[in-house]
Amino acid sequence: MAKLVSLGVSIAILMVLWWSVQKVDLLAKLGRIHLGYLGLAVMLMPAALTVRGARLDLLLGKSGRRLGIWRATSITFIGTSLNVLLPSNLGDVAKSYYAYRHRLSKEVALSVVIIDKAFGMTAAMLVGLTAAASEGLWSAAALAGVIAAGLVALIFVPQLIPWRFVGWVLRRTLGKTLAHERALEASRLPLGLKLAAIGLSLVACGLAYGEFYLVCKALGLGVPMTFVWVAAPLMDLAKAIPLTANGLGTREAVAIHMLGRIGVASGDALLSSLIFTAVSLWAPALVGAPFVWLALYARPKTSASSAPDADDGG
Repeated sequence: MAKLVSLGVSIAILMVLWWSVQKVDLLAKLGRIHLGYLGLAVMLMPAALTVRGARLDLLLGKSGRRLGIWRATSITFIGTSLNVLLPSNLGDVAKSYYAYRHRLSKEVALSVVIIDKAFGMTAAMLVGLTAAASEGLWSAAALAGVIAAGLVALIFVPQLIPWRFVGWVLRRTLGKTLAHERALEASRLPLGLKLAAIGLSLVACGLAYGEFYLVCKALGLGVPMTFVWVAAPLMDLAKAIPLTANGLGTREAVAIHMLGRIGVASGDALLSSLIFTAVSLWAPALVGAPFVWLALYARPKTSASSAPDADDGG
């Protein structure tokens, strides 16, 4: 029901945007799209998710349970697929269940996935902060800076994560108990590991925002790469807004506002954001769909050293 509500909200926002923007001839615009640039954008998608998978595997290594880049990347694709089914980007959290099935305690899996998400958003905000400052867009720079500061505090002071509340939500929704002390311990990472994770996150951001740049090039929009690094992080942030289907609608509104600052027609900005959503969300979601079912029905791996804990809660 929640997903249907969020989808309805997103459709309503898109309808409002469509009727308020400068209309474009969609068939003519799509007919003139540069397939070479669009193909490059699609090719960057698996590279970006593989880097994110490598980051997840690196963080899981702290618990002594590295899955390997291939399996960690498949879990990353799974998270993208679940984002299509769950509201407010909850698929990125729900994918912890699939990590848990690979010899991980649920506390370790959940805390690592949350910290992994925080690293990704931190890198996005740092990119947005730097690019916005270089362009003299001080309001956007201030917004990205405030969010980045909060995320950095979350990463370096994991006690700020409300683990008791997370445990309460899991208990009420899934009937699962959560030893929040163990989750807190699992989220304490060495400084070198945190810096490496931020580095991988910056690479993943560069690849993902490269997709948007290439989509703009494919549509013949003169959007400088530096400005893409301003707009795309704010579009990413819009995905986390509740009551929408993974930011569908709100992300387009941000694109229209930001690209309009450099003279891009609102209709073109709307189209560029929708194509970017198709490349960065729907395409990997289709790739990840088989992994969802294969991982769900695969037998969980167990070993003497990784048997379920007594307080596992089923």
